[in-house]
Amino acid sequence: SSPPQPLTINGANIPCSLEYTPICGTNGVTYRNKCHFCNAVALLNQSRAASLRVSLEIPNIDCSQQKGSNLLCTSNYDPLCGSDGRTYGNKCHFCNAVSTSRGSLFLRHRGAC
Repeated sequence: SSPPQPLTINGANIPCSLEYTPICGTNGVTYRNKCHFCNAVALLNQSRAASLRVSLEIPNIDCSQQKGSNLLCTSNYDPLCGSDGRTYGNKCHFCNAVSTSRGSLFLRHRGAC
């Protein structure tokens, strides 16, 4: 079964695009875009559940200093969650994966997935 459709206060459905600009909620759920996130907040508010907070700024990691895919990375653990759902141990490991993916991989959020 499909999830319930969000409703406005007057009971109308709130349509959202399929654009993928992910937003990670403090509940650990990644929403497809700001509209889907806002719908989730509206549903939670309607059910009087705890509200979600999110930083709408998409985190950014600069991999430009890392030319290509370096083979050696330190073992320090500063996890990053990639758009592929994998946790990378640190910026070096993440940037290696970005290089290998030819730029299709992006940072979902800091911390483990």
